Amino acid sequence: MDFPEFDDYLGAHRKLPVTTVVLEKIKFTVAQQVGQHLLNSMEVDAVEDIISGNIAYHLRVDLLGREMRSDLTDSEYVPRDWWEHVKERFAPQWFLRRWPVKGRYIMTTTRHFRICPHLNTASHADHISFFTCP
Repeated sequence: MDFPEFDDYLGAHRKLPVTTVVLEKIKFTVAQQVGQHLLNSMEVDAVEDIISGNIAYHLRVDLLGREMRSDLTDSEYVPRDWWEHVKERFAPQWFLRRWPVKGRYIMTTTRHFRICPHLNTASHADHISFFTCP
């Protein structure tokens, strides 16, 4: 069997422009100030992603706050399982008329909160009034 020469595969793209890009090393720093009262309730986890070799740091802390409102922002109809998805994607129309795709709605809700990260005692009246105003 005769294979075409490599040059034949390049065809019209044989003379692509070549550009040189010079990259520089840039220092990147992430900093977050945390008050002493938050350190007492803070949980820190370091999770390694085996595939990418990255490490993700999770910081969890309890904050005082109040939910102000909740909005239904989106809804989407999706097939209920993998078989319904295959039917939707590949089945002919006559098949779908006989056995329609069964699914469910996924609702997306956006929740709005007021939080006060430096509130740690009830003596902060101005912070508490922040939560009570609409």
